[in-house]
Amino acid sequence: MFDKEEYIEWFNFAFDEFEDIKFEQLDTNTNQIIKQINKVIGKPRYNHYRPAHKLTQLGLSTEEFSADTLCRFEKMFKEINTLF
Repeated sequence: MFDKEEYIEWFNFAFDEFEDIKFEQLDTNTNQIIKQINKVIGKPRYNHYRPAHKLTQLGLSTEEFSADTLCRFEKMFKEINTLF
């Protein structure tokens, strides 16, 4: 749902125990950001709720998200609303 650059930024805020990841380090042969990050940090998994938790702590506004991210969320919520 989020642009990978956005997610990496929140990952870096949430995980002080790892060196900051840069977008260029991601394996472009793998589509999922979580698997890409696992490969960079050399771990089979990480707590992927921590970046989400950090995001809620930052109190960001819509101006701080890309237009593509906002469009993806809008589309998702419109689809959910059709179910009710």
